[in-house]
Amino acid sequence: MGHHEGEEIIYVLKGAITLQLADRSEALEAGDCAHFNAAVPHKITS
Repeated sequence: MGHHEGEEIIYVLKGAITLQLADRSEALEAGDCAHFNAAVPHKITS
């Protein structure tokens, strides 16, 4: 998983992704968004 300084904002245009933040996973679908501290280890998969 990656991490870096700053904030991250994700907006899903179409389809679906899985956002993993540290030990938590969330499924996001078209129209969903997420905002988080980018220093937290994170990974996005489709």
